[in-house]
Amino acid sequence: MKRLYLSVFLVSCSVLVFEISLTRIFSITLWYHFAFMVISIAMLGIGSAGTVLAIRAGHIHDPDKQKSGLDQHVKNRSGLFCSASNIPLYSLITGISILLCYTASNHMPFDPARFSWERLQLIYLFFYCLILSIPFFFSGILIATVFTFHSDKSMSVYSADLTGAGTGSLIVIILLNLASPEYAVITASSLCLAAALFLGKRKVVSAAVFFLLVNLFAVLYHPDFISVKMSPYKSLSVYLKYPGAEHLKTYNSSYSRIDIFKSPGIRYAPGLSLKYLEPLPDQTGFATDGQRIDVMTGVQDRSGLQFLTFLPASLAFEISRKERALILDPKGGLHVLMAEHYGFEDIRKVESDPSFLKVALREFSNYSGGIYTSDTSTGYGRNFLSMSPGSVGSHYNLIDIPMTEVAVSGTFGISEDYRYTVNAFRQYLVSLEDDGIISTSLYIVPPYRTEFRLLATIMTACEQTGIYDAASGIAAIRSWDVMTILTKKSSFTEDEIRSIKNFSINRNFDLVYYPGIRADETNRYIKTASNDLVHGFSSILDPASRSSFIKDYIFDISPVFDRNPFFHYFLKAENIHVIYKTMGRKLLYFLNEGYLLPV
Repeated sequence: MKRLYLSVFLVSCSVLVFEISLTRIFSITLWYHFAFMVISIAMLGIGSAGTVLAIRAGHIHDPDKQKSGLDQHVKNRSGLFCSASNIPLYSLITGISILLCYTASNHMPFDPARFSWERLQLIYLFFYCLILSIPFFFSGILIATVFTFHSDKSMSVYSADLTGAGTGSLIVIILLNLASPEYAVITASSLCLAAALFLGKRKVVSAAVFFLLVNLFAVLYHPDFISVKMSPYKSLSVYLKYPGAEHLKTYNSSYSRIDIFKSPGIRYAPGLSLKYLEPLPDQTGFATDGQRIDVMTGVQDRSGLQFLTFLPASLAFEISRKERALILDPKGGLHVLMAEHYGFEDIRKVESDPSFLKVALREFSNYSGGIYTSDTSTGYGRNFLSMSPGSVGSHYNLIDIPMTEVAVSGTFGISEDYRYTVNAFRQYLVSLEDDGIISTSLYIVPPYRTEFRLLATIMTACEQTGIYDAASGIAAIRSWDVMTILTKKSSFTEDEIRSIKNFSINRNFDLVYYPGIRADETNRYIKTASNDLVHGFSSILDPASRSSFIKDYIFDISPVFDRNPFFHYFLKAENIHVIYKTMGRKLLYFLNEGYLLPV
């Protein structure tokens, strides 16, 4: 029995390793929200196993036999799915299918980006899920069979099952931090094959040894066909198609996969003024899970950093006191370079992705000028601020929140994001000096959603903090693709307003709002067909019209709180038809935004 318990332990451990590995694989090959499919795939396989066993066992209609006679009834049946002698075979098949099904799915031409023009993708999706459910099917058969034929030892079997699952959940974290996800898949396969060795007879043992050698070959030589294949429509794939592009390194962790690359397509200067005509300094790209692109800027020649003053985000650095700055989620460090360029005395950085920070320190410390070697923390900025409320040095003249990754991706609709809730901005506000500034820069993506929700969230946070004339402490400018919103606890002074206007005029940036703005001051340089952005800002800033504007808007732009931290979820169910027409009658929009989930 000890061998049986060990086999159950290994199979349960293997299945959890495989299941969790798939969440990382889906995030890399497809998009992160397809990782939700893993639970459904596992339930499909395990549920199908139970169904097959129930059908094979037949139905017992006599109530007196339902409890006492079911086990014996099953035992009396013979065949592939109802035989105790086949338990080693189930373990063998599970181990083989883990590697084969992963490989088959990895090469299947399923790509969500092609849903809009290729209906065949729906069939691929069906087979994609079906193939990956096979290992879960046979593992379910194994566990159910063990329980059926050893019901008198059910507590021990259950203990081995749960202990194996828990161990697998821990092992997979270690594996994903040591190597790429395909190695975790090979490990899962090997665990099941090892389980077959303990119980199997000669043929099963021989087959298990053979496939263990196959797995060993895959580990030692890593043939290309087992490498995780990324969608050609993901940002990293697109940037690597530029002539002269070069992939440098890949770092894997349980948190994310980071690829370092060079590409002529990387020219990162969000919202750069059209008045700036000089070349940009050397830059290196970072891709997180192949989709989010961030850029590290080389600082070997500091004179090449003059372009920083021609970005909308530099407005806050120019007009605020040059004392203490806090940069939240600086990623490639462009805004850290801004703070250094403008001469801030104390610059603190808080990065939420520890994997990114580790790579930046290991590979690009000299390249980036050592911007992360000191005064750098990991975690969420609001948590960092909450740990030292009211203490000496806990208030800042500038809190900068960049929201401008290179690749603008909408594939995070259902992602929780506690950085941009009302509760978070309240924390930011109380951590400011009385004349301090919160600066938030984001891409302008029509139809306007993020811009309006961010403003509504900031206004609500200000009012809940006791700032009732919040509009007097709001200013916003835009370039051709980026907007910067400034927020103060106090009102903007006449000198500050003059500086904002001069900054914008000198760089041909358009004013969106400042206290006392006139209509003829907006939409002057980079003209839009309508002035909806300015109108929306005015409506949200006016307490009398804010509620009706938010209620009547086609998208959900209401402020978000910690209880509903889905900042990037804008769908209004009652407006689906209108949104469908507005977005060109394409379902891909709903899929990319995370509104349609394959579960």
